[in-house]
Amino acid sequence: MLQSAVQETGYELQEIAEKLKELADETTKADQLELFDPIAAQEITEDALDKQEQIEKNLKDVDTYDDKVDNYPETLATIRSKIAGIIEQNSLQNMKVRPYDYLEKASVEAANLEVPLSKGDMDEVRKIGARLDMLLQDAVSMTERQALIREENQRDLETVRSKWSQLNQRSEGLQARIIESRARFIEEHLAAAKNDLEAWSTRIREGADEVPQIESWTSDERGEYDKARSALDRLLSLQEEAIRQFNEISGSLDSLNERLDKVIMLFSEGQERVDSAERLLQSRGLILRSHFNLSSLPEFTELQHKLSAEPYHLDDLEGLAYSYQSQIETFVNEATRLVRQKEEEERQAQLARMRELQRREQTRKRMSSGPPSSGGFGGGRSSGGSSWGGGGRSGGNSSGGSKW
Repeated sequence: MLQSAVQETGYELQEIAEKLKELADETTKADQLELFDPIAAQEITEDALDKQEQIEKNLKDVDTYDDKVDNYPETLATIRSKIAGIIEQNSLQNMKVRPYDYLEKASVEAANLEVPLSKGDMDEVRKIGARLDMLLQDAVSMTERQALIREENQRDLETVRSKWSQLNQRSEGLQARIIESRARFIEEHLAAAKNDLEAWSTRIREGADEVPQIESWTSDERGEYDKARSALDRLLSLQEEAIRQFNEISGSLDSLNERLDKVIMLFSEGQERVDSAERLLQSRGLILRSHFNLSSLPEFTELQHKLSAEPYHLDDLEGLAYSYQSQIETFVNEATRLVRQKEEEERQAQLARMRELQRREQTRKRMSSGPPSSGGFGGGRSSGGSSWGGGGRSGGNSSGGSKW
């Protein structure tokens, strides 16, 4: 097998020959030890088998790498043509990465393969071969990546431009809302939103100023696609954060209106709740010891006054509204308690009447059914009759008149 590889490749393959000689020596030694030390002979034989497998693999790889060296010019031409096609198709003539430098390094590695290959130093051959393959692969992939980045840059530039327009409109809209809100709310409520809007409006203006430079970097004349990519990623991130911040500012302005609406609702619902509670009391024929007059509450008067005078101080309004609500809640709860108390009293009275009716009905049934024995009852009536007869009618009438 070695002689065949030597003849086919023209290489001396000294290292493989030496390993084959070592293998033969170990095999002879194992044969000699077989009778005297079979365990040692077995260990030498197993080691020899491993070496034999490695030698066979090395001999096969000699053919593989010999073909790789022979075919390298054709491989290089194919890859060079592929790279040139990518460059031409995507206008990458001025890109800053240099894939052809990698091809030159690969050619150096291909030339370096021949010396260890001729010796049969296959470990070194495999290392060089791996570097060679990586250089060729990187040359193509870096070119493809430049084409992809160039395409992404052009797409994202359009995204950035359109978002600047949207963000500017959003900023102007929020500015108008803040100006409008100044007439409605005190400045303290608007200060944070105003400061945040100014800061982010400035940042998006500064970001927009970077666009011409990015356009220059990503142009085919400059070909600085990676630099443009980094800048675009930064701007896209800035725009996303600006959108989030503008949403928060809008939300904070919304919350001011929501807080005011809640105060107005509590104020307007107060009279409705009081009226409803009073109607409930009247429907049950109940009257509170002291009439609840909503307009006499200090909170009512003050809320009414403050709600009619802008700009609003929401903290003050909310404090008054919750105190106002608490007093109404106390009145409503008391009215509800009295109604439930009366309903319970009526229920108990109804139960008492029902029990009395049941008792009377049971008594009537017992009396109408009579005693268990009719003889005893007849004897009683006979005795009574005898008494009337024996005593005389005048005596009986006199006795009866005296009793009633």
